[in-house]
Amino acid sequence: MRNSPVLGLQGRPVQRASDATSFNDPDAVAVATLASELSRHVHDSAAREPLRVSLLRLAQQLEKRAPEWPTLREVVASAMAHPELARRLMPIVLPWLTRAA
Repeated sequence: MRNSPVLGLQGRPVQRASDATSFNDPDAVAVATLASELSRHVHDSAAREPLRVSLLRLAQQLEKRAPEWPTLREVVASAMAHPELARRLMPIVLPWLTRAA
């Protein structure tokens, strides 16, 4: 089994261009990645830039481990208008909503 080409494989971390963020906190990285991939999740081009700004503001606050309630509320309310974005964002922010409430 040691000589098996399949069993001897070792995985490597997946790297994408969107993974290059300045954040270290996993939640901040996830939110910043969503901000960089908005064109995949938000079809209304006019809505993308305000969402991107809100998501990056939230990522900065998550990096400091101190998200502010108005930012959380704004991001959640905006994301709910875009089901694909909300589906990916809500699992990230739900624990923060619980802590902030």
